[in-house]
Amino acid sequence: MRRALRYLAPLIAAFAAVLTLSTSAFAGTVTPGGPFTAATSPWVIGNPVTGVNITCGTLNLGGTLMSSSTPVIGHVSSATATMCSGPAGLTFTMSFLGLPWTVNETTYNATTGVATGTLTGFRVQLSGICKATIAGPGGAGVGGTLGWSHNNSVPQTLTVTSGSLVLYNVTGCLGLLNNGNAVTVGTGAYTLSPPQSIS
Repeated sequence: MRRALRYLAPLIAAFAAVLTLSTSAFAGTVTPGGPFTAATSPWVIGNPVTGVNITCGTLNLGGTLMSSSTPVIGHVSSATATMCSGPAGLTFTMSFLGLPWTVNETTYNATTGVATGTLTGFRVQLSGICKATIAGPGGAGVGGTLGWSHNNSVPQTLTVTSGSLVLYNVTGCLGLLNNGNAVTVGTGAYTLSPPQSIS
């Protein structure tokens, strides 16, 4: 048994090295890359716990995309939301925190032309009579993660999927928002300009 393990050990180590190399060597290709904007309307923050939605007229993101030898294919350096309101006549101003956020690519399917990835570092502060911070599960100062997907057959569209985001520092919200509630943020289709190919 010991002899068998002795012979197997180098094979196991080599296999682990191949796995590590294949994971770390993931590279994203973005065309044309460079400065981009992504916009959606409406932009909705949802609280499934209380059933409350906060709706903004538009959300505009700006940043840079790039081909890379690592999973990092870009950054979001600006974010602006307009005309944000909720139930009971509440209105909100959104201050986006922790910029720039990082755009990561995690998978690409050459058959379907679909790339998927994450947007990390997301935080936003809601101001008004009702105040709150949306951030990652690690605390109000820790950025959260959103998922995204992109199909090269529809190069002008980026789809944002659910992520890990939690409410903190909630005051004056009449029980509509509560500390510790998990929330959804901005899921749906965003218009990319210029259109991009991501692989």
